Amino acid sequence: MSDLTITTAGQSESKVSGGEFLSSEKKLNQMKVVLTDAVTPTVFAGATVANDLLFNPVKIPNAVGVKGGTGVVQSVVVSNDSGHTLPFDIVLTSSPSIVALGALGDPISGLTGQADIIIQETLGVISVPTLIDVGTCAVGSSDNLGLVIKAPSDSRDVYMYGIARGAATTVADDYHIRFGIIQD
Repeated sequence: MSDLTITTAGQSESKVSGGEFLSSEKKLNQMKVVLTDAVTPTVFAGATVANDLLFNPVKIPNAVGVKGGTGVVQSVVVSNDSGHTLPFDIVLTSSPSIVALGALGDPISGLTGQADIIIQETLGVISVPTLIDVGTCAVGSSDNLGLVIKAPSDSRDVYMYGIARGAATTVADDYHIRFGIIQD
C-alpha cells in the first residue's frame, strides 16, 4: 500500500490506498456457510480396535470457497447404514499427497516417507465420540469446532482419513460424513 496525497484548493489530504478495510460485520456478511455433500469413504469391513485405520485419505470436494482459500469447520455430521456406534477420529489434511497409511483395520503403518507431509499438512483432528443407534442406522455429530482449514493453492479441496477409537465390527462404504463449513 502507498500513501496518496490529494491537494484541492491548497488543502492537502493524505490517505492510504490499496484496498478497502473490511469491518468485522462486512467480513462476516461476505462469508458463506455451506453443508458439504456427504462423503462416503471406503471403510474397513471387519473387526477394529482402537488406533486402527478406519479409512484412507479421501477428498472433501469444494471445502473452501476459492483455490487456496480458507474456511472454518463448525460441525461434522456422521451417519452409517448399519447402526454401528464406533467412536472415531477424523484427521483433516490439506495434502493430496498422502496416499495410503497402511492396511485398513490395522494400526497406521504407512508413514514411511510421509511423516513430513503429515506433520506439515495436518489441519486438525475431529473426534466423533458418540453415534446414536436409531434402529436401522446410527447418527452422530461434533459441533462448535471452530477448526481452521486451508486448501492447497491450486485447489478448493481438503482431505480426511479416519482412525477407530474403539472396538467394533464395521461395514465397507457404510459411513456418510458431512461438514458444516464457514467459507472465507
